Amino acid sequence: MGYILLILFWLGWHIGIYLMLKKAGVASAKAIIPIYNTWEVVKLCGISKVWFWIQLIPILGQFVTLWISIIFVMHFKRVGMLQHTLTILVPFIYLPYLGLSSNERWHGKEALQHYHKSASREWVDAAVFAIVAATLIRTFIFEAYVIPTESMEKTLLVNDFLFVDKITYGARIPQTPVSFPFVHNTLPMAPTTPSYIKWVQVDYTRLPKVRGIIEMMWWYLIFLQGIPLLTCPNLVVKSLIMTC
Repeated sequence: MGYILLILFWLGWHIGIYLMLKKAGVASAKAIIPIYNTWEVVKLCGISKVWFWIQLIPILGQFVTLWISIIFVMHFKRVGMLQHTLTILVPFIYLPYLGLSSNERWHGKEALQHYHKSASREWVDAAVFAIVAATLIRTFIFEAYVIPTESMEKTLLVNDFLFVDKITYGARIPQTPVSFPFVHNTLPMAPTTPSYIKWVQVDYTRLPKVRGIIEMMWWYLIFLQGIPLLTCPNLVVKSLIMTC
């Protein structure tokens, strides 16, 4: 089911971008080519071309592509919160609508001449950025944990805090990607309610390992001029770095 939704999402997004680019005057031969069509969007909207290359980075790039899509939608004079939410959640429906509807047209840069974000919108954008950044970090780079039981008593004590390195041996792609942020298996205040949607799942997959890099980063954080900054009884400092 997860892969079906992924294909639907990807295909609908490309169809929508193709139709919107045609409205903006881009040749069909350019608008229909996957990935390259984003290059055309970047040029039309005056976005720095650096972002086109950043979107090729796995995982992170998908969020950049959605951001580029929002900028493109804004040039159709669709600048409201509702329109941008639809662009993120259902681009396979909303983008083809913008491309097909006779009521929607390309305005170009003049669409944003008098546009100013409200204070509430600034807060919403900042919150979304923080949630996305924190989720990417805890999912693919490192995550903080608390030792819950005495199973590691000789090494770590109950309620000890530690950071788990997720890239040394390859971060695991979430098998249930649609979930409530910043929690593990259940929702806050609802210990029997799963924090994820079960009907959107992908196969077990790990990213390529990047051994050694995160360890050097943590040694830099834990030591300052050779003096350990984080210590705890009966615990070697380096054992604060764990992998999973």
